[in-house]
Amino acid sequence: MQDMNPSYPAAFSFDPPDKVANWRPIGNWLLAIPHLVILYGLRILAQVVGVISWFAILFTGELPESFANIQAMYMRYELRTYTFFLFMCEEYPPFAFEMTPTDSGEDPRVRVEFQPQLVDRNRLTVGFRQFLSFRT
Repeated sequence: MQDMNPSYPAAFSFDPPDKVANWRPIGNWLLAIPHLVILYGLRILAQVVGVISWFAILFTGELPESFANIQAMYMRYELRTYTFFLFMCEEYPPFAFEMTPTDSGEDPRVRVEFQPQLVDRNRLTVGFRQFLSFRT
């Protein structure tokens, strides 16, 4: 188990299994289908919240806590789903939708912690970031 460093805005810790069962590459994708369907819906929600967050930061300089919690929930669910889907975990991931930046420990093998910067966001760099993304 790795220690999570609180100095970074996001920390990911993962305990891989020693061995993966031989049947998993054959049928594991079937078990992951419900999580992938939910993840697709959460991805749409996260993209909409991301656009709304961009406008909120641009006009107010602050990220609403509820938007940051939705993004944290999406990223945590995505990491847990993909670690199972890509044969990195043996146990089936929980259908957990905790909307907090701190990990509640629902899945002890995959731990994700976030420390979003909610206030004092630089509005100029947030606004300019959109123009940089169009350049490439």
